[in-house]
This record gives sequence, structure tokens and C-alpha cells, in this order.
Amino acid sequence: GRASSVSGGSGTIGGTTTIYVSRASNSYTHTLTYSFGSLSGTIATGVGTSYTWTIPTSFYNQIGSATSGKGTITCTTYNGSTNIGSSSCSFTASVGDANAPSLSVSIVDTDSTTIALTGDSSKLVRYYSDAKVTLTASGKNGASISSYSISGGGGSSSSSSATINNVTNNKFTCKATDSRGYTTTVTQQPTMVNYVKLTCVMADTKPSAEGSMTVQAKGNYFNGSFGATNNSLTVQFRYKVQGGSYSGWTTMTNSFSGNTYSSTSTLTGLDYMKIYIFQIRAVDKLATVTTKEIRVKSLPVFDWGEHDFNFNVETNWNFGVDITATTSDGHKRVAFTPC
Repeated sequence: GRASSVSGGSGTIGGTTTIYVSRASNSYTHTLTYSFGSLSGTIATGVGTSYTWTIPTSFYNQIGSATSGKGTITCTTYNGSTNIGSSSCSFTASVGDANAPSLSVSIVDTDSTTIALTGDSSKLVRYYSDAKVTLTASGKNGASISSYSISGGGGSSSSSSATINNVTNNKFTCKATDSRGYTTTVTQQPTMVNYVKLTCVMADTKPSAEGSMTVQAKGNYFNGSFGATNNSLTVQFRYKVQGGSYSGWTTMTNSFSGNTYSSTSTLTGLDYMKIYIFQIRAVDKLATVTTKEIRVKSLPVFDWGEHDFNFNVETNWNFGVDITATTSDGHKRVAFTPC
């Protein structure tokens, strides 16, 4: 008689596959064996026309970092106890996608200042937290980890552990790739306190001719809670006569609208003949912002042009008639206009 032919057998390691036998006589039975790398063994005996085979997981160690390997299935045909002959076919045993590496991700803040404000190292504060990202990965079934990738917080790394300083966002995409080229990706978004960067600008104000001035400042401010504590704001000004020494810092009165603030303070006793230098600083829980030195000069008592002569202070005529007018900028003026 003629030996039966065999086919099939390809599949995923650890999964099932079907081996098919084409026989010349219904009385024939078959013994199926395999060889794969350095391994060999019997699949089944007494097989008729097909057999469902679970590809052994021991095959993983035979393919190293490859994603598949080839082996041979041999079919020996029997008529009763008589060996009629054998035939063989090749098969491919593959690594399935389920064999991508395992990956876990840890993200913690390592900045002591922001941890004290949030009370929780798993929280991040925008612009100030230093996020330590740690990847723990392992390859499956004989694979090793060949590369890592960390991206997020405003930085990136190809190491399994990295610290992203002064994070700007809280979306971290982390990857581990094994020696077979399979990649596992984990995305994490730890809680982030959306801190607003502190700013400070001094308004363009001048002392009046009487020597009074309203010092004004405005800016952006994180008007919220970090978690363990609320943010706070102190705005102060100092001034000096040009060429002189600064006064101490004077605290201003704040008002808030959302994440913006305005601050004011009234100052008197300035000499309209002198030039003053001002500075303002704003201080919150994380930052101190100080303006540049700002040169301020008083409005003169009077000024004149080709057709007028203006008093910048309240003026009364000696015959008791007050002809004071208030201009759009708030000054008291009287104008002499020639006939």
C-alpha cells in the first residue's frame, strides 16, 4: 500500500492546530511525531484522518528572540501492525500577540515643596513638580526587554526610569518593547493641580501735583487649593527718590477675579519736584515675581502751551471766583486764553 500524506500543524505556540492525514485506505492508522529545534516527541498514535494538537509551550525556548520557528511533522502509516511507510510536512509555530511584554508604570512627585502643598506625592503641580517615572517590564516566554520609552510631562526618555522636571502636562505614554519586537503601551494621567504662573505689572500712575499717588498692580495668580493648603498672595511696593535709598516694603490691598488679581495702595507726601523709582513684588506659595525699577515723575503744578496756561492744582482767583475745571485725566485745571 501507499503511505498516507500529512499536512497542517501550523499555529500559535500554546494554542491548538489541526493536523490532516490523507490515507489511501480506511483501515490505515497513523502515528504522528514532531521535531522542532532540538526537541522531538510523539504527538499521537492511532490517528485516522485528523488530529487537534496543542503546540507545546516548550517551543518558546527554541526560537529565542524570533517571532516564529519551523519544524517537521512526520506521519508513519500502519496497516494493522505493518509499517507501510512515512511522510512529513513542515509547520510554523508562532508567538502570539498575547506574548507582548508585561508593563507597569509608577509616577510620583519628588519635589518636596509641591508635595508639602498637595499632601500627596501621586499628585503633580504644573510647572513645579518633578515627576519620577518608573517602568517595570518583563518579556514573556523567553523574550527579553530590548527598549523602553517614556514621553510626557514635557519631557522624554529612553530609560526604564527618568525624572521629568517642572512638568507642563500630566499625560504620560510609556512603552516597553521585547526582543521579538512586541510592544506594550501604558498611558497614565496622574492628578494635576493646574497652577497658574504668577505675574506682576505696575500700572502707569503718577503722583499728583499735591504729592499723592495710588500705587496699582495687576497680574495672574493661581487662586485655588493645592490639596493640603490653599495658595496665598502678598503684593508689596517700595520706592525711593532717584539716587536715594529704598523704603521698606509696604503691603498692598488685593482683590481677585478668577485667576487674576489687582492691588492698590495710597501714598502721600511725595515731592512733585523729584523723580521716584518704584518696584512691586508679588509672592505666592511657589513664586516671587518682582517688577523692574519703574521711573515715576509727578505732574507739574502748571504747564503752558502756545495758547494756554494750565494749573494742575485746584485754583481760586483772589476775587473769590473758582473757575476750576476737572479734565478727563482727573486733574484740576484753569486755562488762560488770550483775547
